[in-house]
Amino acid sequence: DIEYFSKLFPRAEGSVNEKETLIAIAQRLSDYEIEFSEVSFEEVEGYHSYSSYIQADIKGENEASIITIVPLTSNYNIAAALSVLNHFKNKKPQLSLKFVFLGAEETGENALGSRNFLANYYPESTSVFLYYNFKSSPEVIRIVSGADGISSPYFLFDVVRTALDEAKIPRYHSNTESILFRLSSAGTESRIKQYLQQDFPAIELTDYQFSFADPDKIIESEPLNSFYDSLLNQFPNGIEDDWDSHFIFGFGEQFYLIVYITVLALLMIFPIFRRRHFGWYMHTLNRNLWFIPVLLGSIFACLAIGSVLVSTILKILKFTELWKFNPILVF
Repeated sequence: DIEYFSKLFPRAEGSVNEKETLIAIAQRLSDYEIEFSEVSFEEVEGYHSYSSYIQADIKGENEASIITIVPLTSNYNIAAALSVLNHFKNKKPQLSLKFVFLGAEETGENALGSRNFLANYYPESTSVFLYYNFKSSPEVIRIVSGADGISSPYFLFDVVRTALDEAKIPRYHSNTESILFRLSSAGTESRIKQYLQQDFPAIELTDYQFSFADPDKIIESEPLNSFYDSLLNQFPNGIEDDWDSHFIFGFGEQFYLIVYITVLALLMIFPIFRRRHFGWYMHTLNRNLWFIPVLLGSIFACLAIGSVLVSTILKILKFTELWKFNPILVF
């Protein structure tokens, strides 16, 4: 498939190659006997395009759905999606699967393809999004779990990470990048921003590093099929509605709250076992209680000012992605 679609490259918005690619995808879906529909961009309010997208649907036992966005900008994107569809063509998965083969995604700053799809998307049930953004045939998949100013929910990051591990697919995730997403730092854009802004749980899957891949290490169809099998198994009761986006080093907000409460409780209980000093501690605390909010406010102000200064300096230097090369220096 990669070799075939490479003959129809590049695929600019509304070009002959893009139209031929959509025709080939539609033919393949017909051969698989998978339901699909094609939606044109020509009638979209506010702008005009000769492009379109194809949505393939495999109904599951549960109405909740995993929606995979497949931009036509990459041969691997298309080949990988068609391989997964072929794997499930005669199956009824636990959740419904939808694959959106998206044209015009490289048009404009706001990704015209995603903008148009979301303008016409009215969910009938709970759904999560996976976004393919592979530039080449990957050896390692990088998980992107947010965009400028917003993070993906922890539950989706966790199930994607687990499914990749169970499928034995090499993966990479930057904790520094996740922190910068929440800080809304410069240079941390991603392709899932529009989906997250509309409160749809989304994860972007992309290459860890763009390079000429070793043919023996390329992630092929079998591991990807296993990834989706494992991913579906992570949702035995459907898709949960929990938007915990405060996760660091692979642990969610609940874990850190438990650790924080435990440590705080130990610190508060400790003086009780030293009764001789307990009264003195309480007297000191009551006398200086007013200083606690002042101290916390000062710490917050210093951190906020520091973040603004770092972002401003990086913008002046025109090197907003310095954190990727030297995160310790940035922090």
